[in-house]
Amino acid sequence: MSKIKEYLKTRNFSWWLSSALFGFIIVLIAFPSLRLQFSAWVNRQFLSDPEFEYSSDYPYLSQKAYQFTYYDLKGEKHVFSEHKGKVIFVNLWGTWCGHCVAEMPSIEELYDDYGDRVVFIMYSDRDSPGKLKEFKKDGDYDLPFVYQDPHVTFDFKGGAYPTTFIISKSGQIVHEEKGKADWNAESVRKRLNELLEE
Repeated sequence: MSKIKEYLKTRNFSWWLSSALFGFIIVLIAFPSLRLQFSAWVNRQFLSDPEFEYSSDYPYLSQKAYQFTYYDLKGEKHVFSEHKGKVIFVNLWGTWCGHCVAEMPSIEELYDDYGDRVVFIMYSDRDSPGKLKEFKKDGDYDLPFVYQDPHVTFDFKGGAYPTTFIISKSGQIVHEEKGKADWNAESVRKRLNELLEE
């Protein structure tokens, strides 16, 4: 025991630092759920505000997009056309995606203030209903998580996770954001207020 104590006393700061880092990496490898939470925490530190471009030339949703169907966590089927004439916030995400999990608290804060005026669709095409329910409960989220109708293809695929679309009352896609963002930023609130006033 005294030999071990002597050995440890002779170790310098860099040895202790590298040992701690090695131990931390082992823990992250051994526990994948911790790895996701750590990744989300790191990503959360670097969230940036979305930049909105103003144009009179925004693309419109296709008729096919309005026929898109999905399920809520109660198992009820919905058609996207239910939301015609409303401002819509669509987020394509997954429980396995660190960037998606990182931005979720900011979306929750936005939803708390705008959920009664803006339609939020938190769409996951790779997670089971059970996984989404577990994520919602563990994170204490009120967000409306929905999942894919296995018989249809999502018409909004952005090619990246997460991808977020903001759609005006007239059905124009006024913003598409690929990657993580701070959705509770003042710029987002300003843009939603403008769209709600149209």
